[in-house]
Amino acid sequence: MVCAYIRNMEAKMLRALKKKALLAMGIFLLASKGHASLLGSYIDLDTGYRTDNITTTGLAITDDFSVFRVPSISIEDQQTFLLGGKLQWVSCSNVFIKADGHYGWVLDGHTAFLDPASSKNGHTSDASLGFGYYSCLCNAWNLALSAGWSYDYYTCRSIEDQAESPNPRNMEYTSRFQGPWIGVGLIYQPCDSLDILVNYELHHGCWKFNRENVDSKFLEQSYNNNMWGQVVEFDTTWTFENCWHLGCDLKWKFYHDQNQKHSGIHYKNSSADVPGLHTAVTSASWQIFTATVHFGRSF
Repeated sequence: MVCAYIRNMEAKMLRALKKKALLAMGIFLLASKGHASLLGSYIDLDTGYRTDNITTTGLAITDDFSVFRVPSISIEDQQTFLLGGKLQWVSCSNVFIKADGHYGWVLDGHTAFLDPASSKNGHTSDASLGFGYYSCLCNAWNLALSAGWSYDYYTCRSIEDQAESPNPRNMEYTSRFQGPWIGVGLIYQPCDSLDILVNYELHHGCWKFNRENVDSKFLEQSYNNNMWGQVVEFDTTWTFENCWHLGCDLKWKFYHDQNQKHSGIHYKNSSADVPGLHTAVTSASWQIFTATVHFGRSF
C-alpha cells in the first residue's frame, strides 16, 4: 500500500514537471518565434500621451511707427490623449515608404499672456509621410536613411482665472508647423524577435500661430517661413508568432528659431479702417513629447 502511494505521488510529480516543461518551452518558442518587424512591411495602431509647450516673444510697431514689446505668450504642460496609427511598405530592394498620424484630445494645461488661464476644448493632430532606404551595416545593425514631409497642429481655448483678472478673456490659440525633413536612423536587433530603433530628423518649414479673443474677435497672427525643428525617436518592438508585434515609442520634437527673422501681422477684426500692428517675433519655440504603445501586424 505504501509502495502504491509512492508510485502515485511520483506519477503526479512527473505530470506536473511535464506541464511546467511544456509551458516553459511554449514561452521560449513564443519569444523566439518571429522576425524583426521594423525592417519589413507592417501596419500598426497606437495610443498614448502627448505634452505641448509653446512660447513666443516679440516686438510690435503700429501704423504711426510706435514700437513696443509684445508680452510673451506661454502655453505650458498641455496634456493630450492620443490615438493613431502607422504603416510601412518595404520593397525587395530595401526601399521603404512609411506614414503615420495621430489625433489627440487636450485633457489639461495652462496658458498665460497677461494673466494665467486654464486650457479646455483643445485637440492636436500630426502626420508624417516619408521614404528611404535600409542598409545592413553588420550582423545586428542596420542603417536607415530617409526624407519626407510632416505636419503638426495644436489648438485650445482658455479662460483666464477670475481671481487674477476681473474681466477674464476667452482666448483661442492655434499653432501649426509643416515642412520637409531628412532623417537617419539606427536599428539594432539583438535577436530575431526584438528591434531597437534610434532615429533623428532635421525639419525645416513654415510655422503659424494665432491668438484670438473669442468674445471681441481680436486676432493676432504670427508666422515664420524659416522655422527649424529637430526630432529624436526611440522605439522598441517585440515580434511574436511570426507576424504580430508589440512595442513602445518615445519621441521628442523641438521647433525653434531665435534669429529674429520672424514676421507677422497683428490686426483687430477684419475692417479696413482699423489700424494694423506689424510685429517681429524675436523668439519662438514649440516642444512636443509623445509616449505611445503600438500593436500591429507584419505582412
